[in-house]
Amino acid sequence: MNSDYIDIVIPVFNADKHIENTVTAFLEAFINSRIILIDDCSEDETWNTLLKIKETHSERISIVRLNKNLGQHKATFIGLTYSQNIFAVTTDDDMSIPCGEIEKCLHILKNSGNELLVMTYDKSRKSKVRLAFNELVKRLLKIDNYSTNHKIIHKKLIGRIENYYSNLLFIDIILFHNTSRYQFQDVLHFNNTKSRYNIFSKVYFLSTFLFHYLHFNFLKKQNTNNFSSDYLKKFKADELL
Repeated sequence: MNSDYIDIVIPVFNADKHIENTVTAFLEAFINSRIILIDDCSEDETWNTLLKIKETHSERISIVRLNKNLGQHKATFIGLTYSQNIFAVTTDDDMSIPCGEIEKCLHILKNSGNELLVMTYDKSRKSKVRLAFNELVKRLLKIDNYSTNHKIIHKKLIGRIENYYSNLLFIDIILFHNTSRYQFQDVLHFNNTKSRYNIFSKVYFLSTFLFHYLHFNFLKKQNTNNFSSDYLKKFKADELL
């Protein structure tokens, strides 16, 4: 059981069958945590499930429903804009990283002086397309390991990125651009749900990354920033904080 005050940001999509178990596990493992759940325009009963969770744990749960499916990176980013504690954990809705592993990583980051910890794991079971994409991201961002959706981020770093928003967004680009104080940590990982990515979504994911990478570097060369957090407001259909 961990007593640190942290925010846990979870983008949620079609997760009504397992999200309650995920939330319960986090509430029990991190007794002073606040959980921020972003429903990425689910097509099942996820939002109704989140409403029930909010009703039961009103003080520790914040829920937001998007009126359009924006994808994991944008949904995660929106969740981070609500974070208020010193550290924010970003993770998936299926509890693929055990709470004990996250607690271990939190302790490591707190004692390292870094602003970002990326939880890494064996990706050998991923498809060749996914592995090739991970390698491309690694090389373009000039990082020495593969990035994942599972991260712990210091509030100072969140403060530097929270206005970097546009219709093109790949969260790793702005995170690694805004800090050199990061580290990777191997953790246990379980494939608890079937991957939602088909060939079309993989192509879209790759094109989004490349467009954002090129756009972001163009803005850097122009020494300007036209990203605006106002852009995301129109996608919030409901929010209960």
